[in-house]
Amino acid sequence: MQVTDNQLKFIDQYLENSGIKYLDIRYEMTDHIATALEEKEGVFYDEFQAYMVKNKAELLSSAKKFSKAATIRAFKMLVKGLVKPQFYIVATILFTVALLLNQRGYNDAVFTGFTILYFLLCGVIFSSYVHMVVINKKPEWSGVNRFHYAAALTVYILFLAVKPQTIFTDDIYLFLYYAVIISFVVMIISSYLKLKKMYKLRFNE
Repeated sequence: MQVTDNQLKFIDQYLENSGIKYLDIRYEMTDHIATALEEKEGVFYDEFQAYMVKNKAELLSSAKKFSKAATIRAFKMLVKGLVKPQFYIVATILFTVALLLNQRGYNDAVFTGFTILYFLLCGVIFSSYVHMVVINKKPEWSGVNRFHYAAALTVYILFLAVKPQTIFTDDIYLFLYYAVIISFVVMIISSYLKLKKMYKLRFNE
């Protein structure tokens, strides 16, 4: 049988009513169930009921597996962003502007600007998480939550904990380092927006 969009929504609603609160886990589970049902020849609702009677307990207990799959999908999206021209364009622009300002004697201003830009971008990530969890009170994205934590930890290590000033003695290398890190944060935000858009289009939310 061919599973329709309305039937996909029905499966998603069933999983939500069964206690699966994260949208991306339901996304993975819905695809898993739909794939199994498409191998059947009967009526959708009859086949769905029979499938859930047999597999519901095991399916719901494997939520962690689906959460891991959603997390991997989120990071694959980020990795794809890092090999696209946009990442290198942003890094090149930041590095070029830093060099031009340095040549004019604004060396301290360059580092101040990098720091401010970094914290502004991190503020965007933090505010999006607060809006999702505190204001909407709907932590819908398991993959995005883990994505937030891992990305924030990575950026913290690369920008603050590593202390690149002690590693790079030449300002040019420092400029390049900061340009790449800030471009990385931009890609994190871009990946988050794409991931959210993908889910919204998938379930028309």
